[in-house]
Amino acid sequence: MKFNQVGWFEFGANQPEKAKEFYKKMFGWDFKTNPDLESQGYQYDGIIEPGNEIPTGGMMYTADKMEEYAVFYVFIENIHEAIEKAQENGGKLIWGPVTDDSNITFARLKDNSGHQFGLFSVKN
Repeated sequence: MKFNQVGWFEFGANQPEKAKEFYKKMFGWDFKTNPDLESQGYQYDGIIEPGNEIPTGGMMYTADKMEEYAVFYVFIENIHEAIEKAQENGGKLIWGPVTDDSNITFARLKDNSGHQFGLFSVKN
């Protein structure tokens, strides 16, 4: 994976089992429980697209605790520098950065016109 390219997608679902059934039938996606965020109180499934062996996206169980959403994540070299750069250009940090149990650090932001996007990097 190269820096500054979309490397992950994610959506939040209030009815995750219903969403999984839909996307399985629609695109052939498989879902695999990801325990890395459980310690922080989140239920999350990795999405494995046909032809891939590892997840390339994920589904957050929102359980009516937050709005449903869809967002893309860009793989970057230094998350703190990227957040600062976004803020310098009119963007806003929504949450994060957070590092999960597999040492992936991610954050959610809004661009200067209000669209959400995410950043992620691998913690050394």
